[in-house]
Amino acid sequence: MTMSSDFPVAPKSTGFHRWRDYALLSGLFVLVLAGLASLAAATGWDETLTQLRKLSLLEVSILLALSLVNYLFRAVRWHAFTRCLGIGTHLAQNIRHFLGGFAMSVTPGRVGELIRMRWIKRETWVY
Repeated sequence: MTMSSDFPVAPKSTGFHRWRDYALLSGLFVLVLAGLASLAAATGWDETLTQLRKLSLLEVSILLALSLVNYLFRAVRWHAFTRCLGIGTHLAQNIRHFLGGFAMSVTPGRVGELIRMRWIKRETWVY
Protein backbone atom coordinates (compact mmCIF):
# COMPACT_ATOMS: atom_id res chain seq x y z
CA MET A 1 0.00 0.00 0.00
CA THR A 2 1.46 3.34 -0.99
CA MET A 3 0.74 6.60 0.69
CA SER A 4 -0.01 9.62 -1.43
CA SER A 5 0.46 13.20 -0.40
CA ASP A 6 -2.19 15.88 -0.70
CA PHE A 7 0.43 18.09 -2.29
CA PRO A 8 2.32 17.46 -5.52
CA VAL A 9 6.09 17.25 -5.31
CA ALA A 10 7.88 20.42 -6.33
CA PRO A 11 10.23 20.05 -9.30
CA LYS A 12 13.96 20.18 -8.62
CA SER A 13 15.44 23.63 -8.96
CA THR A 14 17.83 24.19 -11.81
CA GLY A 15 21.43 25.22 -11.37
CA PHE A 16 20.55 28.75 -12.46
CA HIS A 17 17.88 29.10 -9.78
CA ARG A 18 20.23 27.80 -7.13
CA TRP A 19 22.95 30.23 -8.23
CA ARG A 20 20.43 33.08 -8.25
CA ASP A 21 19.27 32.17 -4.72
CA TYR A 22 22.84 32.12 -3.43
CA ALA A 23 23.60 35.45 -5.12
CA LEU A 24 20.47 37.04 -3.61
CA LEU A 25 21.28 35.69 -0.15
CA SER A 26 24.88 36.87 -0.41
CA GLY A 27 23.81 40.32 -1.54
CA LEU A 28 21.36 40.66 1.33
CA PHE A 29 24.00 39.50 3.80
CA VAL A 30 26.47 42.10 2.50
CA LEU A 31 23.81 44.82 2.79
CA VAL A 32 23.08 43.87 6.41
CA LEU A 33 26.79 43.91 7.25
CA ALA A 34 27.20 47.32 5.58
CA GLY A 35 24.25 48.65 7.55
CA LEU A 36 25.65 47.35 10.83
CA ALA A 37 29.08 48.82 10.07
CA SER A 38 27.48 52.18 9.27
CA LEU A 39 25.50 52.07 12.48
CA ALA A 40 28.61 51.27 14.50
CA ALA A 41 30.50 54.14 12.86
CA ALA A 42 27.69 56.66 13.36
CA THR A 43 26.91 55.95 17.02
CA GLY A 44 28.86 55.83 20.26
CA TRP A 45 29.64 52.15 20.62
CA ASP A 46 32.19 52.81 23.38
CA GLU A 47 29.40 53.38 25.91
CA THR A 48 27.54 50.31 24.75
CA LEU A 49 30.63 48.10 25.00
CA THR A 50 31.38 49.48 28.48
CA GLN A 51 27.92 48.48 29.69
CA LEU A 52 28.11 45.06 28.01
CA ARG A 53 31.41 44.35 29.78
CA LYS A 54 29.66 44.90 33.12
CA LEU A 55 27.39 41.89 32.49
CA SER A 56 28.44 38.62 34.11
CA LEU A 57 28.51 35.33 32.21
CA LEU A 58 25.44 34.18 34.16
CA GLU A 59 23.49 37.30 33.16
CA VAL A 60 24.42 36.88 29.50
CA SER A 61 23.40 33.19 29.65
CA ILE A 62 20.03 34.06 31.18
CA LEU A 63 19.39 36.73 28.54
CA LEU A 64 20.27 34.32 25.73
CA ALA A 65 18.05 31.60 27.22
CA LEU A 66 15.11 34.00 27.48
CA SER A 67 15.66 35.05 23.88
CA LEU A 68 15.73 31.41 22.76
CA VAL A 69 12.46 30.66 24.57
CA ASN A 70 10.88 33.71 22.93
CA TYR A 71 11.91 32.56 19.45
CA LEU A 72 10.72 29.00 20.09
CA PHE A 73 7.29 30.24 21.21
CA ARG A 74 7.07 32.40 18.11
CA ALA A 75 8.04 29.42 15.93
CA VAL A 76 5.31 27.30 17.54
CA ARG A 77 2.83 30.12 16.88
CA TRP A 78 3.96 30.11 13.22
CA HIS A 79 3.38 26.33 13.19
CA ALA A 80 -0.16 26.88 14.52
CA PHE A 81 -0.82 29.39 11.73
CA THR A 82 0.34 27.00 9.03
CA ARG A 83 -1.76 24.20 10.52
CA CYS A 84 -4.85 26.44 10.45
CA LEU A 85 -4.18 27.20 6.79
CA GLY A 86 -3.80 23.48 6.01
CA ILE A 87 -0.43 23.90 4.34
CA GLY A 88 0.75 20.44 5.38
CA THR A 89 4.18 21.21 6.78
CA HIS A 90 5.41 19.58 9.98
CA LEU A 91 6.86 21.27 13.07
CA ALA A 92 10.54 20.97 12.06
CA GLN A 93 9.81 22.49 8.63
CA ASN A 94 7.85 25.33 10.18
CA ILE A 95 10.59 26.10 12.70
CA ARG A 96 13.13 26.13 9.87
CA HIS A 97 10.95 28.46 7.79
CA PHE A 98 10.29 30.73 10.76
CA LEU A 99 13.95 31.06 11.69
CA GLY A 100 15.05 31.47 8.07
CA GLY A 101 12.54 34.23 7.41
CA PHE A 102 13.24 35.91 10.72
CA ALA A 103 16.93 36.12 9.88
CA MET A 104 16.01 38.39 7.00
CA SER A 105 13.41 40.47 8.84
CA VAL A 106 15.94 43.31 9.24
CA THR A 107 15.87 43.88 5.51
CA PRO A 108 13.88 46.85 4.20
CA GLY A 109 10.20 46.05 3.91
CA ARG A 110 10.68 42.82 5.86
CA VAL A 111 11.68 40.93 2.70
CA GLY A 112 12.26 37.88 4.90
CA GLU A 113 8.51 37.37 5.15
CA LEU A 114 8.27 37.09 1.36
CA ILE A 115 11.26 34.78 1.21
CA ARG A 116 9.65 32.56 3.85
CA MET A 117 6.49 32.28 1.72
CA ARG A 118 8.59 31.43 -1.34
CA TRP A 119 10.39 28.66 0.56
CA ILE A 120 7.10 27.16 1.67
CA LYS A 121 5.71 27.32 -1.86
CA ARG A 122 8.82 25.66 -3.30
CA GLU A 123 8.77 22.94 -0.64
CA THR A 124 5.05 22.15 -0.64
CA TRP A 125 4.00 23.45 -4.04
CA VAL A 126 0.92 25.07 -2.43
CA TYR A 127 -0.27 28.29 -4.05
